[in-house]
Amino acid sequence: MRSIKIRINEDIISPNIPMIKKEFNKVISEKKSKALELDFQNVSTIDSVGIGVLLYMRNELSKYGKKLIIINASQYIANFINITNMNQIIDIM
Repeated sequence: MRSIKIRINEDIISPNIPMIKKEFNKVISEKKSKALELDFQNVSTIDSVGIGVLLYMRNELSKYGKKLIIINASQYIANFINITNMNQIIDIM
């Protein structure tokens, strides 16, 4: 599966959301990709607004038949996503 990768270099919290959405909007309509990988290597926390933006991304991607995949998530982030049951709709690798 061909995917596009975006490296997130900041926490996914309210003040950082505009930049994250800007990067997302640049790649959403990429025709040849089947998925978007968000590289969370440099992400240490996520807030409720960040959760909302992940759900927004997932919903927008699904309109194009694409998947959202999170890679290199810290144990904290992975646990948070699992506890909120978001792992049912967003893949974590």
